[in-house]
Amino acid sequence: MPDIKFFLIFLSILFLFESCSVNPVTGKRELMLVSESQELSMGASYDKDVSNDYGIYDDNNLNNYINYVGQKLVKQVHRKNLNYHFKVLDAAEVNAFAVPGGYIYITRGLLAYLNNEAQLAAVLGHELGHVNARHSAKQMTNSMLGQFGLLAGTIAVPELQNYQEVISSGVQLLFLKFSRSDEVQADHLGVVYSSKAGYDSFEMAKFFETLERLEPKSSGKLPEWASTHPNPDNRIDNVERDTLQIRSTLPIPKSEYAVLKEQFIKNIDGMTFGDDPREGFYEDGYFYHPVLKFKFIVPDGFKVQNSKSKVLITPQQKDSVIVFHLTNGRDLDSAINQFRLNRSIKVYSYSNVIINNLKAVKVVSSLVQNKMLLVSYFIQKGDKIYQFDSFYKNFPERYQFIPMSFSALFDPHKLDRKPKRIKVIMTTFHGSLKKHLAKFNINDPKDVDKIALLNGIYADTVLKEGELIKIIE
Repeated sequence: MPDIKFFLIFLSILFLFESCSVNPVTGKRELMLVSESQELSMGASYDKDVSNDYGIYDDNNLNNYINYVGQKLVKQVHRKNLNYHFKVLDAAEVNAFAVPGGYIYITRGLLAYLNNEAQLAAVLGHELGHVNARHSAKQMTNSMLGQFGLLAGTIAVPELQNYQEVISSGVQLLFLKFSRSDEVQADHLGVVYSSKAGYDSFEMAKFFETLERLEPKSSGKLPEWASTHPNPDNRIDNVERDTLQIRSTLPIPKSEYAVLKEQFIKNIDGMTFGDDPREGFYEDGYFYHPVLKFKFIVPDGFKVQNSKSKVLITPQQKDSVIVFHLTNGRDLDSAINQFRLNRSIKVYSYSNVIINNLKAVKVVSSLVQNKMLLVSYFIQKGDKIYQFDSFYKNFPERYQFIPMSFSALFDPHKLDRKPKRIKVIMTTFHGSLKKHLAKFNINDPKDVDKIALLNGIYADTVLKEGELIKIIE
């Protein structure tokens, strides 16, 4: 028996040794259960999920510009063998994140609060730091070793986490929080990569000051930067110290580190700011979609999480989750046939119903593993089929009035809703930001402070004639 125990221990040690790899940044061996080939495979898969769920911002010039800056940084990274991709997400949240394998995303919400190309390079460099130090792979390894589900806590009802394929693509896997030591390392690498690319990385510290002034305002579509990137202590001081240290090793004169405010600001002129109502919005107890011209009730107390591919509706009691989305079916029959192919669902009954003069089918089923009730409504409006999936812990069909309220939208005030946009203006005299904004009839102190924050300055900051600033149009 001792020989068997010794053999098992030997195999365990051998497995752990074989699972160790050299970190490309530190050069040290570390336990890693996710190989580089697995990272590449996951990255390609997650990229499709991110693009489908959150959408890439529809501006080729802006996406090309972000990629141009990102590729300048790629020349300085440790893992040059990866094929890096840089994309702008059509999301209002202030965030940026990286997918294992070299996919870097930055939201238009974060871009709005950047004020020059050096700050952009710092943020992209930070995310490149996570990829090059393999932080996501390390987090996944820790999760595997900790023997807890990677999907834990991704949706409001924990019992549903094993059915993420029914509800979501699993993109939330990407939002495992990094440790403070990972953030310190990513900040340091952001300074190194951007400085070597010729950017003034002191601007990274200035952007972190802006982040500190921003209150977290997550609508649920994506987490905010602060929720996935916990601030290390003395973050700003660390960046300034690292900047001085790396500059002492580079042959670039102090005056030649680039900031490039004008290039950056002109590239975000006209960019959508905040939530885009054309993708759906919640107001007065209803969810409205101006483009697809429908509405349905969402009472007070329900949390609404709207994304490109779905709407998640969760009551305060958290005893259910309602998932609303557009199906791929050409008609009701094809949509229901696709639904039946899902092996994690057992169907009990079908019934034809009429919902506000629209043909619909109600399907009662359950999740195979735990028999949780699932009530689905397939509704045909024009040439599109919409689907409500209501997952219940208790109180079967308690919230069926929500799908039953689905109807066509005719109100011109809702149909004509337009998004806010960034507008770049040039100052025409020497004076405070507050005085410049008064020329555009922006006088409310709260509005002035919002625009000051948008520009990384203060209401009383004095601007010279000919400076570019952003306002919200």
